[in-house]
Amino acid sequence: MIDGYYTFIFKWPNGTPFSPDYVSSHFSLLLKKNHLPHIRFHELRHSCASLLLNNGFTLKDVQEYMGHADIQMTANIYGHLDMQRKELLTQKMASSLF
Repeated sequence: MIDGYYTFIFKWPNGTPFSPDYVSSHFSLLLKKNHLPHIRFHELRHSCASLLLNNGFTLKDVQEYMGHADIQMTANIYGHLDMQRKELLTQKMASSLF
């Protein structure tokens, strides 16, 4: 809220907010039109976190980017995805020792 007025992320050019189901329903249509599998709009958030972790960003980076209050929440949700990074670290450590 700014100066007593609500601000909206999704709104029409005239400032009228989208109806609550507009983005989700049109996202489904977009997937169908492009012959993509059905996922919920919110799952894009999980895809984003997965891509960040798979590209070398830390859980702390993901926590801050996703806006989680603490890193424990991020670790509980996405910690299993960080295993690839841990395997890479192990391989690099082993190659430096032998």
